[in-house]
Amino acid sequence: MGRQKSRRLNQRDARAAKGVGLAKLGHLKHLPAKKEAWHARAHAIKRAMERYNLRLSHRDIKDMSANIRGERKDIAVTLIEKQSGTRSLYEVIWSNVKMLVIYDKGVKSVSTLLPPDALELKLQEF
Repeated sequence: MGRQKSRRLNQRDARAAKGVGLAKLGHLKHLPAKKEAWHARAHAIKRAMERYNLRLSHRDIKDMSANIRGERKDIAVTLIEKQSGTRSLYEVIWSNVKMLVIYDKGVKSVSTLLPPDALELKLQEF
């Protein structure tokens, strides 16, 4: 059993070295998407503190994302515009604060929060 297990590990290492990457080796397919979602939430948490002076947690961002997807109805969410095939701009009211949120359908999470005056600046361009 020991030889067989080490042989599988060596095959995996050989595939990874050829550029296949660990994500394409069956049992690790789920890792990149989860990692990207975690990084998107971390970025959104930073922007919430920077632009709205709000301390949000990963759980808060997950709840916000669930409301945007329609899985929950806890908070007020309004679609403003679709920016691309995977990204949409929403207005979210969280803790009595109106926020402009970019939701990324690819990672199924809020990816960033725009400054409060971003919509006004965009309207002034036209």
